[in-house]
Formats: sequence, structure tokens, C-alpha cells
Amino acid sequence: MCSNSYKPGRNEANPADYLSRHLFTQPTKDNDGENYIRYVTNTAVPNALTLEEVRDATSQDSQLQAVMTAITTGKWTANPLSTYKTLKDELSAHDGVILRQNRIVIPEVLQEQVVKLAHASHQGVVKTKQLIREKVWFPGIDKMVEDHLKGCLPCQASVNIPKQRDPLHMSPLPKRPWDELYVDFAGPFPTGEHLLIVIDDYSRFPEVEIVNSTSARSMTPNLNHIFARFGTPNVLKSDNFTIVR
Repeated sequence: MCSNSYKPGRNEANPADYLSRHLFTQPTKDNDGENYIRYVTNTAVPNALTLEEVRDATSQDSQLQAVMTAITTGKWTANPLSTYKTLKDELSAHDGVILRQNRIVIPEVLQEQVVKLAHASHQGVVKTKQLIREKVWFPGIDKMVEDHLKGCLPCQASVNIPKQRDPLHMSPLPKRPWDELYVDFAGPFPTGEHLLIVIDDYSRFPEVEIVNSTSARSMTPNLNHIFARFGTPNVLKSDNFTIVR
């Protein structure tokens, strides 16, 4: 036979409840920031250019090495770093390369190669700039793209040339006065009234009548009044004025 007896777990002499009261802990390290930087540096490198190439070229670029030192120490005193100093809050260094926010800073020796890679699809200046800005940066990047594409015929051909409009032409002059008339309205005026304007296309002679509205019912008596004095024209024109069509 056996018997059960209770022993409090808080008693250190009782090892039975040790694991529930003495959890095994292992220090952990928050790598989120480091993982994000690693992701950016790997995805920012253009195709056909490796991160190792950028890292090696950065290590041999004296200016970028000075920038990296300034990023680490926080001392931006050298004149050659003036371009980068204005951007110091956007710059960071990781694993031998420099980032401007989420874009990798390209050493001088690789800059032309990067522009050529972005230009390979011949999408024109605007598209090439947009493509290259998404992943990389270096001082004067826009000018280098423009200079490189100036002599590229396919890129020049892709530029959208505004379609030229045909010049305005004078309409043929009628053979005699009051043969063709233009009709239009002006207003409304503060009184609520409109002006019915009739112009002879031959002489530019105007006739003006005050009307209460632009409806056909209001316009017809006034036109009849004008025609009674000067005669009925052969053609009555308007600027997309549906009432007189």
C-alpha cells in the first residue's frame, strides 16, 4: 500500500514543483532592425550587379569611406562631405555599404554601370529616372541619366511629342451682306435678362435685342423683328447653339 502526503511547493526542500516555479529563460536579441536593413541592401541592388561588388567598390571609394566614418562618429566637418552632410539624417551604414533611406548609395566607379542597367529597356528619361530612383542614389544621378540618354535614339523616340493643332483658318467671306448671320446670347445680367446678339458675317454689323430668357419662344419674336427690318438671311450660324440648329 501507499499513502499520499501534501508538501507545499514553496518549500525549497521539495523539488517536485521546481520546473513550474523556476522557468528556464534564455536571453533573446531583437533583430528586426538588422533584418530590415539586410533586406533593403539585398533588394536595392540592381540586377546584374551584386551586393559584393557594391561593398568592394565602397571600400575603395575614399569619399564614401569618409561618409561612413562620419555616419559612425557623427562628425561631419570635412568639406568634401558637404553634399552628404545635408542628407545625414537619411543616411545609414550597414555591412560595408551606405544607404539613403531604403536606397543604396552607389560608389563612383559603379555609377555609370548602374545607369546603363536602368537604361537597358530604353524607356526614356522620365521612366529611367523613376526606375533608378526606386533602388539607388548618388550625387548628380539625374544629370547623369539625362546626359547618358541624350544620344540614345530609341529613348528620344519614346518621348511623347505633343500633337500640333492645325492653325485657325478664316471662314470664307459671304458673297453679300446679311447673307450669313451669327447668333449668340450674353448674360444673364443682374436684372435676369439676356442679350440676343446677331452679327452679319460679311460686314460685322451687330444687332442686339434684350430678351427675358434663352428659350426659342423668347428668341423667335426678336429674330422676326430683326429680319423684318433687314431681310431674312440664307444661313443662321451659332456656336453649338442647339436652339437655332
